[in-house]
Amino acid sequence: MLFRAAGGGVRARSTGAAVRSARGASGAARGTSDPIRSPRGAGSTDRSAAATDPFALLGAVLDLLAQLPADPPQTLPRFAASRCGGDPHALDRGRPLDALVLRALAHLDGDLEPASGAEARRERYDRWGLGCDALSSTVLVLGLRPDGDGPLAPALRAAADGGQPRVLTLRELCDVEVLRAGADAFCCENPDVVAAAADELGAACPPLMCTAGWPSTACLRLLRALTAGGATVHHHGDMDPEGLRILDRALGVTGGRLWRMSAADHAAAAPRGAALRAADVTGDLNEELQPLAASLRSHRRAVREEQVLAALLIDLRAAS
Repeated sequence: MLFRAAGGGVRARSTGAAVRSARGASGAARGTSDPIRSPRGAGSTDRSAAATDPFALLGAVLDLLAQLPADPPQTLPRFAASRCGGDPHALDRGRPLDALVLRALAHLDGDLEPASGAEARRERYDRWGLGCDALSSTVLVLGLRPDGDGPLAPALRAAADGGQPRVLTLRELCDVEVLRAGADAFCCENPDVVAAAADELGAACPPLMCTAGWPSTACLRLLRALTAGGATVHHHGDMDPEGLRILDRALGVTGGRLWRMSAADHAAAAPRGAALRAADVTGDLNEELQPLAASLRSHRRAVREEQVLAALLIDLRAAS
């Protein structure tokens, strides 16, 4: 299998190199190194060729994978329009290209039995910086007071002044490249942290956002915009293998800092943590995460955000 030859379960940051290797293999099998490069330009695939030639279809998939995770995060139709010969519907649900790309992304995620259905499809593409539409991809925030005028900035300031969380859609963030909302912002993984911060701190909460598991396309765009606006993003999440992979993705976008995610933090809470059946956290993780990964392998205990909630609220109160 070509994707296995390219490196199954490869981390997102090295996907392009692995895909280029696999693409060369597919071209060699067909007798050419580039069977479907479109005259429209580099990075664009010829969908008409892919529709009739299985090698061209495989090449189209590999071309698209080489462009992921999407940077900047964007809607799926916009990505398809720019990468599939101008056709915004090339990755519509039910198209052969969509099915193969989803299967390949599941393989790269290490998911050997991917779920089907519309929700699973949206979540898969969201992991790779593509929102299936501009409304279903969202991010939860609290205490965000960006500079500027409407319509987004005043609405966020009003919600923050009222101490209320706010759900932002990708539609609201599609054209936001820079968001200036202070020198520091905090990012958690679980909505319970945001709910507790709203209850305990209300309007005094500093900028806080929640990935709600894997960061959505909307979340990635917000993280990029805050970073571009000069904020240092402090990241926290579940201390388990999946949590580390989520942090690795977020840190790759912001270049931020870990927030109570050291090996010492994990070791202190590990006795109260749930036993891990496996602590496989090897792979191309951010260097900052390696000590925590080693602690997980050593203690074989997961520590969820809710278990250290009191400490997180102390930090948020101090930063307000």
